[in-house]
Amino acid sequence: MIAPKVSILTPAFNFEKYISECIESVLRQSYRSWELIIIDDGSTDETVKKANAFSDPRITVLSEKHRGISKLKETYNTGLKEAKGEYIAILEGDDFIPSEKLKIQTKVFNNFPNVILSWGKTSLWDGSKYVIPLAPDFSMLPMEAFLRLMLEDCIIPNVSVMVKRESLEEIGGFQQNYYNAYVDYPTWLKLLDKGNFHFTNEILGYWRIRKNSVSHTYNSRPDLDTMKAFKDLSLGLKKKTGYTEETLKLHWIIKISKIRFYNWINPYLRAKDLYEKYLYPIKRGVC
Repeated sequence: MIAPKVSILTPAFNFEKYISECIESVLRQSYRSWELIIIDDGSTDETVKKANAFSDPRITVLSEKHRGISKLKETYNTGLKEAKGEYIAILEGDDFIPSEKLKIQTKVFNNFPNVILSWGKTSLWDGSKYVIPLAPDFSMLPMEAFLRLMLEDCIIPNVSVMVKRESLEEIGGFQQNYYNAYVDYPTWLKLLDKGNFHFTNEILGYWRIRKNSVSHTYNSRPDLDTMKAFKDLSLGLKKKTGYTEETLKLHWIIKISKIRFYNWINPYLRAKDLYEKYLYPIKRGVC
């Protein structure tokens, strides 16, 4: 059997509502040289049963003991060890991808040998409508500007990514720091020194927005990821960012202070909205 060119890693936990749609989006790919590795983190619902219902030999379902979100990198790296492809695509079990994604991104790697990570735009899906966040064409940015943005926030959507397997293995696989629940940001930061990143100004993934998703229910400290990664950057890249450890730390202090202020004042803003919508009309005798 010829080894697939792309290995798609799909971590899943209690995604019985979404896993079929996720798998079907892979089956619709116009590019056919792929394998899908679903790493189930001890689901207690019908996720594994629904995944195993697909008979395509390119689909592998790994049923693991529950590790939890704090050990998400172990789930990802279990899939990475199983992968046979030259390229690794990321597709979490509640997301899905457009039919041309793999074709577009394998072409990027063929055309640009120095690229180690390909990414693009992502459309948000809340179950009823698609929302495409406003974002610049990152391919037009000079490298210095891109590096600054990477240190200021995670601008690369997980579901849009395809990365060279050998580059991931060179940094020891997917990364996760003990104070955060995600693996994408520290992994992309660690890869900055290993080669070029290529942005494609097309939608390469659909990210499902849910109230109980990791991004909505877990606190994160991207500032700590950034400071740790900055210390490990080569001197050449550090200079290109225009940052020092002190100025980068100051950026994050200001940013987190703004976020905390917004979170503090937000309940008062909601209360004001409710008052104006419901109570104020009653007091005026409108209702």
